[in-house]
Amino acid sequence: MAQWTVSNRTTYLRLTGTQWCLSIGTDFGAGYQPYNGDTDMVLAKCPTSGIPGPLASFPGQTWIYGGSGTSSQDCHFRMVHSGYTGPEYCLDNKDGANRKTQIWECHDPSHSDNNNQRWTVTPL
Repeated sequence: MAQWTVSNRTTYLRLTGTQWCLSIGTDFGAGYQPYNGDTDMVLAKCPTSGIPGPLASFPGQTWIYGGSGTSSQDCHFRMVHSGYTGPEYCLDNKDGANRKTQIWECHDPSHSDNNNQRWTVTPL
């Protein structure tokens, strides 16, 4: 199982010990509009500028994580990029456990597929 480094609430998801970050592999700056199941996640070189700001300028690799705020078991990773005003998209475990990850519209916590978007963040 891979370990990822997650910093702050607006973050890159860095593969621990490497220069590689989780990315959707697409440049939002080019007018890209996401849709459900649009892309499998890929690894791309992490930005060298450090931790992103509130609206990071590195599209496709910037995420906000959070959930109910009461449990590291109920954590969602939402994509962040400036200029996009459509529905929010989350990191989604395609068809359940041990599958590829993709982006999908963020589910309400009561939605039956919410578990596909639930991640555990454990402090090291």
